[in-house]
Amino acid sequence: ELGPPTGPCATCNLPGCDATVWFDQDTGRVHDFCSKAHANTAIARGLWDPSNRGRQGHRNPAAHCSLPGCTAARFVDETTGRRHDYCGKTHALKAKEQGLRPLSDGLLGADNGYSKVWSGRQGEPDYAISLMSNASVNYSNVKRQFWEGWVHPGSKPTVMRVYEIKNPTPVYQSYKNYIAELERDGTDVAASKKRRFHGTSMDPKCRFGIDQTQPPCTSESCAVCCIAARGFDLSLSKRGPGAQAWGGGLRYGSGHYYSKASSKSNDYAYASERQGKATGGSAPDGTSAVAQFRCVFMCTVILGTSLNATQSHLSEDQLKPVLKPRLLDGAYGLHDSVTGLTTDDGGALNYEENVVYDDCCAIPSYLIVYRMP
Repeated sequence: ELGPPTGPCATCNLPGCDATVWFDQDTGRVHDFCSKAHANTAIARGLWDPSNRGRQGHRNPAAHCSLPGCTAARFVDETTGRRHDYCGKTHALKAKEQGLRPLSDGLLGADNGYSKVWSGRQGEPDYAISLMSNASVNYSNVKRQFWEGWVHPGSKPTVMRVYEIKNPTPVYQSYKNYIAELERDGTDVAASKKRRFHGTSMDPKCRFGIDQTQPPCTSESCAVCCIAARGFDLSLSKRGPGAQAWGGGLRYGSGHYYSKASSKSNDYAYASERQGKATGGSAPDGTSAVAQFRCVFMCTVILGTSLNATQSHLSEDQLKPVLKPRLLDGAYGLHDSVTGLTTDDGGALNYEENVVYDDCCAIPSYLIVYRMP
């Protein structure tokens, strides 16, 4: 976690006070004064505007220091005219400690509606995961699809935040190569490209996404952070929540499972659940209210030519005459994926499932954090 702020932005702005400014650990916001009393005193003396947005550059978010919570202007070297990413060296170092990427970095800048950008794991192909604001281009669409996809009975959850994932180059290139392969075979890729949800587990110690001050973890047992950093890994599919729910087996064989029903993916996200402070309100005994939070991925999935399965299960022997040879040893079929149909569509499932059998068939695009009802 970020500690108390230090450096040029750290001293209370009331003249004569050398105390450290107030830092809100929950939101990551660095305030201008050490306390509300000193803020009010400065305003009463005419030393500070009731809102300091103009002074701090809020009207131009791209000019902000890239350390979350600091709204000071980025440092400009008067000799060269270069505008740096941070207000000073102290905040540049703090950002590095947190694995944060500058907001001005390429297409991931503050002017595109991102408030934090984390960089990839050390020694691994670079990726980025960015905390979106409601000003981000796709934020509303992602939130709406999650909401509309929650079809289980009962109350719906509240979306707390959405992260956008920029996949590492090797993962994205494999995905593009797969698309090119299907196109050469005459597949209508555009029609088979779907946004689908995927629920999985987190390392017990990881709070990324749930706690917005925490960076992605590096634990090999954290499926959420590993998928964000490396994409999907078919060799681990039998260790996921779906396989555990079926006693080590999987409904339609060893593959990656997705659903257009966010509430179905939520069933497999139970191991991502964390307790945190509820936004506003208090418990009946007067203490701070707590809530349960989970996260699921929204992924871009290429189904290709999909078999519409009416059965509730297909064994490996049943899949061999269905799937293309490259997807399963001994297979000799013509299909790239399996879609488990619902009872309403003539199938056996309550909620539709999509299964692909190669890592390159899907990429994680967003991570959605939500508060359980």
